Formats: sequence, C-alpha cells, structure tokens
Amino acid sequence: MADINNDPRIDPRIKAIMGALPVMGAAEDASSREDMLAEVNTPEALAMRAQMEGMFDLIDNEDVAPSTGLTISTHEFTSQPDGNTIKLQFIRPDSAAPLPCVYYIHGGGMQAMSAFQGMYRAWGKIIA
Repeated sequence: MADINNDPRIDPRIKAIMGALPVMGAAEDASSREDMLAEVNTPEALAMRAQMEGMFDLIDNEDVAPSTGLTISTHEFTSQPDGNTIKLQFIRPDSAAPLPCVYYIHGGGMQAMSAFQGMYRAWGKIIA
C-alpha cells in the first residue's frame, strides 16, 4: 500500500487532505452480485459514501485548485450501439491555442466514485 504522506509525486495540497484519511483494507469476495448490491445499499454504507463524497468535495476549492483562467465545460453524448450516456469534462486554460491533452478516465472498478467528484475536479484544475 502506498504511503501518501511520503510520496513525492503527490501534490502537497492533495496530500494534506488524503494523508488524513484512514487506510482501507481489501474487500472480501461477495457470495453473489445481489449480496454485494444489498451490502453497498445499507443505510450505513450509503452514509459512509455520502461522508466520503463530502470530504472529497472539500478538496475542490479556490485555495487548493483555483479556477481563475480556466474554461471548464461538461459535454454528454450517447455511445453507439449500446445507447449509454457518456459525460466528458474539459478543463483547459482560457486560450484558443492548441495545447497538450491529459486524458483521464476514472474506472473506480466501474463501481465506486466518479471523475466528477471534488477530488478529481481539483486534480483536473491543478494540471490544467
């Protein structure tokens, strides 16, 4: 497991918040999909998820990740042939000039968190 507090690759502003979070252990195998869905939808699990999302949203503020000088836009399109709605967020300096691009997709195991949560919004603004 990575030691966030001593990892030189992590921005100190993010490190200050993330280093205070408890380290979570590995999840156990679920006996079935239905059992897993039931477990993550208990009142306790929903409350924990809301608490984590609230904490992550605290990271997205003007002191940590200023939005001045940035253009931020969200776009949606429908994938084909399956018809899924895909959301993209563009964060770039206020400029019409061609710029390098960082492409980030937050898989989260395709089950947890979102690239639109505060921690990831802040990260996008910091690197833009």
